Amino acid sequence: DWVTLLHENSLKIYDWTQDTGDGTNVNLAPNLIFKNSISKDNNIVLLMHCAEANNNSVKALPEIIKYYKYFSQFGRGELLYIILCSDQ
Repeated sequence: DWVTLLHENSLKIYDWTQDTGDGTNVNLAPNLIFKNSISKDNNIVLLMHCAEANNNSVKALPEIIKYYKYFSQFGRGELLYIILCSDQ
């Protein structure tokens, strides 16, 4: 299967743990994208979308990064990855 093939070629698979909701609603307000990105769990893999229509995702990103940088200082809420998906 393809998972075995990826592992045999030293590739890793990461799945997102937190969804901003910007993929189902490209008009979602930046403050709601930010709110959806927040998790009290550690080691967050955040799903965001970067299609041309996702302008509000770009607007929300600085606050999301700032939030996780702040809380990672205290050993909680570390943002490991932001997965950007494009519909194109």
